[in-house]
Amino acid sequence: MNLRTILFASIGLTPIFAAAGASSQDIPKIPDNELVEPGKFVVCADAPVPPYTLVADDGAIKGMDAELADKIAGLLGLKAEVRKTVFNTIIAALSSRKCDVIMGAMNITAERQKVITQVPYAQDGQNFAVRKGNPKNFKTTMDLCGAKVATQTGTIGTDAIVGGGDHAGKGFNQACTSAGRPEIQMLQYAQTTDVLLAVASGQADISIVDSSFTSVYVGEHSDLLEISPIGAQEPSPQGIGITFDRPALKAGVEAALSALVKSGEYKSTFEKYNYLEGAYLLNKH
Repeated sequence: MNLRTILFASIGLTPIFAAAGASSQDIPKIPDNELVEPGKFVVCADAPVPPYTLVADDGAIKGMDAELADKIAGLLGLKAEVRKTVFNTIIAALSSRKCDVIMGAMNITAERQKVITQVPYAQDGQNFAVRKGNPKNFKTTMDLCGAKVATQTGTIGTDAIVGGGDHAGKGFNQACTSAGRPEIQMLQYAQTTDVLLAVASGQADISIVDSSFTSVYVGEHSDLLEISPIGAQEPSPQGIGITFDRPALKAGVEAALSALVKSGEYKSTFEKYNYLEGAYLLNKH
């Protein structure tokens, strides 16, 4: 049993296997009472979080998740609409029926699984960015003790610092205090772009957010930032969030993902955004 299978078992998930496959004929019709608007597949997503979500000049949400949403919606006989939503309130938006599903780099955790279903579709780790030249000389996670660390509110990065959620009892702060060192000075921001901007501007010493976004942002601002020698944290699965009272929608999304894996469109979408390592559903055995 590999690490990813163990992780799924630990949080009570059954992965979607590519071998299962599905044709469009196998995908159930979604009843109108499970949709925000009949005929639509409304997605709440934090943006911009490249490569998952990008914001076009006209304000439209583009990117990998927007394309996957279009493909899933098409197989469901619906039209996708992606609505920009602040990450810290995105589950509340879903629960209050402002959208049908959540997409946009949300890690699957035991805590989130208490309030929503998360259908696995991608994976990502967490990584650290520092100012060019690494002036604070960060080398290990113990170097975070006492430092100003920027993260996004309500994310795995925040949990990793304080020891919340799936990191209960094993956060960076617990390691710091056990070693007799000061806790991290955590700075939280609503948007991922603000997290990295805080480091670039000197408000924070280092950031921790999704590896994919960190790589993209640092690559675009290599004159100001670089990836920290600390290195990326272990990748974990990410899910499309759906409320428990939409069983047909959940089944439809799962069947659509299986069909996309089988057709090759799932893989090609990740390849288009140079993020094949995030294609969690490939080669499942």
